[in-house]
Amino acid sequence: MKTEIYYATGNPVKFAEVKKFFEKYPEIELKQFSEDIPEIQSDNQREIAICKAQQAWDKLKKPVIVDDSGIFFHKYKNFPGTFTKYIYQSLGMKNLEKLYEVGDSASFELNLVFYYAPDKYVVFEHKSQGTLVKFDEYYEDPSAPFEFTFVPKGVDKTYTQLRQLGKVDEYKYRIQVLKKFMDWYQSEESK
Repeated sequence: MKTEIYYATGNPVKFAEVKKFFEKYPEIELKQFSEDIPEIQSDNQREIAICKAQQAWDKLKKPVIVDDSGIFFHKYKNFPGTFTKYIYQSLGMKNLEKLYEVGDSASFELNLVFYYAPDKYVVFEHKSQGTLVKFDEYYEDPSAPFEFTFVPKGVDKTYTQLRQLGKVDEYKYRIQVLKKFMDWYQSEESK
């Protein structure tokens, strides 16, 4: 029997990525919950993800996955971090590019929350280390702008370039955390 799980996001890039991942698991039917969920302003990413997941659960009353991700430039403290989306929307990539040099270290960090019953949830975390690059022209997707500038450790291509080559799943932070979720989920189902 299929289990219906919702993924709460209005971001089409994120939903497509997660939907593709779950195609390998026929026991799960993934549905999108795209209603806007207010996000608390905090530099604690785990706290933000849990709060959003609880709000999504309160509205749906069905199992829901929520994640919160951000890019962290290591030369600054927690920046842009949990405010990645807002800072990008305010400054744009060309202005943000002035804040780092090619080769500066950075990480994509993600907290994923699976909320499955009243006050019952589990949190999974993943951090992808890498470096930053710059380009003369940007072709980034505004729903995932930093993927055009982030090169994960172990390769010489950005997430955007890896996606074009069909190799992004090996390095992508969201895919890695979804694997952790599925390991947990399948072990719980077998109990």
